[in-house]
Amino acid sequence: MEQINKRAFEIIKMVSFFKEQKLQSKPSKLVGEKDAINLGELSKLKIYSKDASGNIIEKYIPVKGGKVGFDFSTYNLVQEIADNILISLELQNKTDRVYIEGKCFDWLISTYQNNKADSNLLTYIKQQLDDDLGEKSFYFKIESLCFESPFKIGNITIKELKREFLVNKYNSDSREKQVTLDEYLKAFDSFKDKPIAFVSVEATPQKALNLAKAEVELSINALKCFFMNESVCKSFQLPDPEFKYNDPQKSEYISQDNYERLNIHFSNQQGVQPIAITDNRLKHIQPNGFDFVSNFLKNRKKTELVVLVENSINNLGIAISKRNLYERIVGIISFFEAILIPEKRGRGNGETILKSDVLPKLYNDNNDNKKINIRAHYDIRDKYLHNRIEKKIDIQKLLQFQNIGLDLLFQIIKLSFEHSTVVDIYKYYNIKQ
Repeated sequence: MEQINKRAFEIIKMVSFFKEQKLQSKPSKLVGEKDAINLGELSKLKIYSKDASGNIIEKYIPVKGGKVGFDFSTYNLVQEIADNILISLELQNKTDRVYIEGKCFDWLISTYQNNKADSNLLTYIKQQLDDDLGEKSFYFKIESLCFESPFKIGNITIKELKREFLVNKYNSDSREKQVTLDEYLKAFDSFKDKPIAFVSVEATPQKALNLAKAEVELSINALKCFFMNESVCKSFQLPDPEFKYNDPQKSEYISQDNYERLNIHFSNQQGVQPIAITDNRLKHIQPNGFDFVSNFLKNRKKTELVVLVENSINNLGIAISKRNLYERIVGIISFFEAILIPEKRGRGNGETILKSDVLPKLYNDNNDNKKINIRAHYDIRDKYLHNRIEKKIDIQKLLQFQNIGLDLLFQIIKLSFEHSTVVDIYKYYNIKQ
């Protein structure tokens, strides 16, 4: 720990002043360019650049006549010490490098400007964490879903954001009195009559948001798996969190006819029916795997195998949501092979493993029809990927293929109760590594 504090004081010497440079002139307005927004007078402003991966590569604060901070050649020192702190304090589940990196930058700049430190870096980081850690709650809109009564799946609750709840929040927080109740309620209009996923997590602000989004996405992908019949019906759209909702099937365009008349066209190929979860439907799916998966999500402890299960839930949920059935088949096969092909092997014959090693563990009956089904869908995948040939897809056989995926998912969840590593999965299915 002392080594980290010592290194921090050494890095202060690398903080530099950069003189203000005049901007090059450019045309007054480019087509497609948005108008600049006047934010007024800003405090605590930071200037930074990111690389293509989203990592900060230089960072400064503005000062009179220029800026102070770290350029491309020195900012890696801030990242280096942030990484060391994250590992030393074992904070990976509560915060992230971006948060620690930002706090390191603040301490370094403050110490440089004041020519003294009020505390060492680690003490400062711990004080900041005391202020920023804590339980945070999030409410996310869910698209293409309607329900009769609130329900839980895993660690999230699907419910409605009721007026009484908002009124109570307004009345209990004195800060909200800067606006009237009507103005306050109007701000939440877009949440009105929308299914909401509610989740609470404990972490620093951005880490908490990322964890909350991941938890909601995982639970909604798990929910999709109980609507396999609807997934192969073109009139239905499977649900997704609004932050993941991206439907390329909706578009608008302009055409010009022979008379040079402009026509506006709207295209909407998505399913028009949301998934409806009535109380009766919920009672039907609860004993048929819903409660089993929900309890797994709620009580899971991180192991290598649990991470594989989480990824598999997401992979299957995303795959069966694809409107392009050829892309869906590609996704389902990727779901199978991510579970069954050892990473060390790089490539392997997933079809053979699935038919010879997995099916006998999943089903006690004759698997000849399922093997034929698997072969047919691998052939569709191969022709589509390698030759761009779109072979005919039998919807009922696709549904059976998807259900094999769901049965495999249920089985590896059960295995995660007794085993903790991916190698245990390979041993269970007798897969050569």
